[in-house]
Amino acid sequence: WVFKVEYNSDGSVRRFKARIVACGYSQIGGLDYDWDSIYASTLSSDSMRVFLFCANENGDELCEADVVKAFTHAELEESIYMAPPEGYAPKDGKVCLLRKGVEGLKQGANGFMKLNATVMDSLGLKRSMLDPNVFTLTKDGTSLRVGVYVDNLLCAHTKGEKGRAMCAEFFKAYGQKINLEIRGPPKAFMGVQIEHDVGKGTLFLHQKQYIEKAFDKFCDKSTKLFTTPVQTSACDAFTKLRAAETDEERMQMSDKPYLALMGSILWAIVMTRPDCAFYAGFLCQFMSDPTIDCWYAAIALLSYMYNTRTLGLLYKRCGHVRLSVYCDSSYGASPKPMYGYVVFANGTPVSWSAKKQKIVPQSSCEAETYALNAGCRALIFIKNLLAELNTTAELPMATHTDNDAARLTAINPGTTARTKHFESWLRYVRELYLNLVITVNWVPTKEQIADLFTKPLDKTTFLYLRSLLMTEQR
Repeated sequence: WVFKVEYNSDGSVRRFKARIVACGYSQIGGLDYDWDSIYASTLSSDSMRVFLFCANENGDELCEADVVKAFTHAELEESIYMAPPEGYAPKDGKVCLLRKGVEGLKQGANGFMKLNATVMDSLGLKRSMLDPNVFTLTKDGTSLRVGVYVDNLLCAHTKGEKGRAMCAEFFKAYGQKINLEIRGPPKAFMGVQIEHDVGKGTLFLHQKQYIEKAFDKFCDKSTKLFTTPVQTSACDAFTKLRAAETDEERMQMSDKPYLALMGSILWAIVMTRPDCAFYAGFLCQFMSDPTIDCWYAAIALLSYMYNTRTLGLLYKRCGHVRLSVYCDSSYGASPKPMYGYVVFANGTPVSWSAKKQKIVPQSSCEAETYALNAGCRALIFIKNLLAELNTTAELPMATHTDNDAARLTAINPGTTARTKHFESWLRYVRELYLNLVITVNWVPTKEQIADLFTKPLDKTTFLYLRSLLMTEQR
């Protein structure tokens, strides 16, 4: 048995849940399950934001539903036996033969994913080619879009009676095949609190409640609150953090839940907190062998997030969709420097990343071109996903870099002695430029928003760039 308390968006208790969970760790691969049947995709963070952005831009209404006991709906292809749960033990010593999946089985999530896709197809919804957890249906000028995250369905339908009728018809037909609980307009989804005003055309996403819970779990009242992830005087020390090298250093971390702390921080960052992406990405390098300094840096990062927990992403309806991306790299800091990008939709981030490059660039031009390439791939994904959601982005889309050599390399055909070794995939940006899909623009470093994703910044610069990314909750 696994017991869980489910909360409402305001923190009040919604219900107490008791679930029977199988000990899937005792299953034998190839005997109890097929190795190819354990994969199950879920709605990505980028897709979720694009989905909600598109709904707000089109003036759609939102509705949420929850599949009741999702994994128990899919039929099992293998013969699986399970010991009876505590409190239900037959006197003759018999065990349970599972006809359908239960939570905990290796193939449980995969089975529900396939069943859900089959049901969606039977109801006439078209599955996205870019994200298999996004479905669309258009009929007589009325549209319905569905995003699926595990067992939660997020629906966006055309505003008005026709849209609501289509959504209700979908829920009724879906519920006849898979048990469904309709919750109405969502207050939260995937741990993200949603404040949607259809009339005003605004959508605000934040994780105030989630961050408060994380802070209460890992910190206490004596924890100092910070206004930036890293203090200006500690920027150099932060970049010099390293993995543990001695047994003494490892002993200091023996009772510190560093992995759990970083996992809690990462979920907030990939959903609504792009301002902390670099700092979390840097600290994740030491997940397997952190030092006590890494722990204190992570606590300081969580403290900053708690102190600014009212920050979020504000989307406003504009009547058009204009995409742009800022890309940057910190060449020279290490053989494989950090790079980052942030994709904007009508001035608000919908996708971002801060990672270490997989190549050893020979120049700042090559490092910046690598970042530009990664940013353009994300930009094209967002554009294509919007198209599948029946929303067209304006062309050409603007890309921004603060390295003029990278800009010239992208827009000018041919090679030079300094660029002839570039891999062919680095020329992807040039192809997009020549096809009039993007423009490549130079911006001064002080206006380079992606600088926030490549290195620790002083307080003044950090707060200025953050103001271009995020909005304070009203």
